[in-house]
Amino acid sequence: MAGIYIHIPFCTSRCVYCDFYSTTYGEKDKAYISALRNELRLRANYLQQDGQMPVIETIYIGGGTPSTLDTSLLEPIFEVLYRTYHVSDRAEITIEANPDDLTPRKIKSLRTLPVNRLSMGVQTFDDGKLRLLHRRHNGEQAIRAVHDCQDTGFDNISIDLIYGLPAQSLREWEKDVNTALSLNVQHISAYALIYEEGTPLWEMRKRHVVEEADEELSLEMF
Repeated sequence: MAGIYIHIPFCTSRCVYCDFYSTTYGEKDKAYISALRNELRLRANYLQQDGQMPVIETIYIGGGTPSTLDTSLLEPIFEVLYRTYHVSDRAEITIEANPDDLTPRKIKSLRTLPVNRLSMGVQTFDDGKLRLLHRRHNGEQAIRAVHDCQDTGFDNISIDLIYGLPAQSLREWEKDVNTALSLNVQHISAYALIYEEGTPLWEMRKRHVVEEADEELSLEMF
């Protein structure tokens, strides 16, 4: 068995804490998808063992923000994957998505793809903290996106949360966790905020615009 990770490096805007490679979504998207399809073909032998192609049990499309892509650009990726690799009928196929991208129309279009798991970058339900992080959604949009995905038939949803945000209290973090639990999602990933060198957040801390959560509070949140 094996898994495939595919990186979609496009974002509508960059979050202040992110140091992953990404670029503004635009004219280069079609060229990238074409190059990605070629690489999927060229690397097929990489997974072979004793001349045999292993069964692909997981496919994860991350980024960047894959949900910024139109379904018409995602379809050709799956076409090559299924033609080139031995993808299990029970494969878990995940795509990362931002809540504000998950309009009812977008969700329905994703249902036409082999995607059966959504990984949603919520980070927090606190609108003030979301603005600080330069996230494009608000808390209500995140909650509505989860409900809309469930109503459309997605029954394997993961949401990401970040703790240790600037000026975040333990009570605020508990509220985020309880809100996430109330949504009846299948998985929650919780990450401690990291100040990566070169990011806007790193510079904000350097200028004392924000203060990093102390170690004891972060430990309590963990």
